[in-house]
Amino acid sequence: MDTFLTVLSWTTPPIVGALIGYATNRIAIKMLFRPLRAKHLFGWRLPLTPGVIPRNHEALAANIGAVVGRELLSEDAIRNYLDDPEFRSALEHLMRVNFIPNRRLRERLYRLVVDKMVKFRNEIEVDKRIEDRVKQYDVHAMEGMILRVTQQHLRWISWFGAVLGGLIGCLQLLLNVLS
Repeated sequence: MDTFLTVLSWTTPPIVGALIGYATNRIAIKMLFRPLRAKHLFGWRLPLTPGVIPRNHEALAANIGAVVGRELLSEDAIRNYLDDPEFRSALEHLMRVNFIPNRRLRERLYRLVVDKMVKFRNEIEVDKRIEDRVKQYDVHAMEGMILRVTQQHLRWISWFGAVLGGLIGCLQLLLNVLS
């Protein structure tokens, strides 16, 4: 019985620390998405409700729209894509096949295509359209998208909590032994 208690006294702090570390990280990850709505107790809204994603759904949509519209599909990005030698060559070939033999005319048509594409990008307000589309997603759809992309990383975060908690338990055990 003494051996069992000795083993238990040495293993309990790391195991409890690992369980606490894992559980708290899992709860923190869940709290990104849940609860979906604010919870109230005696008329007071409980803190951290709703979850981070549901609470900031509109801001998230605006940020996604801004990143895509202003960074990924910016005027410069479109011009760079259209100035790509492969694209330019394909467009020139298409113009030649369609009997536009004059090089200067082909160049003017090419510049017209580039300018029209940039103008079209600005007129359709890519960032606003993406923002509106993301706002239309319900929170479950957003959660699904985010989890599909980040699930492996979130799992590692949970296990890292377990490892860190276990190490803290070992440190606590070491401090108890040394004191």
